Amino acid sequence: MITALALLLAAPAAPVALPAANEPEVDIVVVARRLDRIAFNVAQDREGSWHCSMNGSSGNPKLDSRMCKEVTDCVRKKGAADAQVKACVTGTKEKVLARFRKEMARRK
Repeated sequence: MITALALLLAAPAAPVALPAANEPEVDIVVVARRLDRIAFNVAQDREGSWHCSMNGSSGNPKLDSRMCKEVTDCVRKKGAADAQVKACVTGTKEKVLARFRKEMARRK
């Protein structure tokens, strides 16, 4: 049986004041805005394997891969309960972005 679920990661967020262009925080704001526009499609094939695809990119392949894995985990854990999946994805996005922010800070 094939199950598919397309998810928009978040509803439009409240306006955010942007930091000065030379601050590392600008990068994370840009990436977060890109993620807000991405839809993920998670499906299970007939053999039971899970697959994830995206209709765009955050601009960071490692982050995209991590998000696909986490979104797939949300769908696997929450099943067809749309509200629960959306809550899981929203929380996951925040955690993944927090980790990404720390990684970026270490590099600068």
